[in-house]
Amino acid sequence: LAVSPGGVARAPRAIIGEVIGLLKYTTKTLRNEEPENYAEDHGERFVAGLSTAEELVGAFQAASADLSAAIMAAPDDIWMNEVMPPWQMKDTVFGITNVAINHIWYHDGQINTYQCLYGDDKVHWMD
Repeated sequence: LAVSPGGVARAPRAIIGEVIGLLKYTTKTLRNEEPENYAEDHGERFVAGLSTAEELVGAFQAASADLSAAIMAAPDDIWMNEVMPPWQMKDTVFGITNVAINHIWYHDGQINTYQCLYGDDKVHWMD
């Protein structure tokens, strides 16, 4: 979880921290709350103190469930509001929500590749 494949790739733990951070940012935006100062290099704070796969998966699942609840409860008129997301390119709330969801799949592919490199050819996202 903390090893950088090839010595330059980000470790799975860092990837999970980044994903959780963007999920939390998007959840707060959907709730019309002030998001935390999210940045990719701050993903560590979202996984601080978590050292096992079970703990990391639990933190991700909690952030995902929170985002899902925020999506379901979001008022219809919020989706086209323009906001300035962490990557500093103005977008709509709909746009950043879409990015957050796709961000999960993108990084899931990275982690799946890491698993295969280390000899694990099982699909785990349905576990």
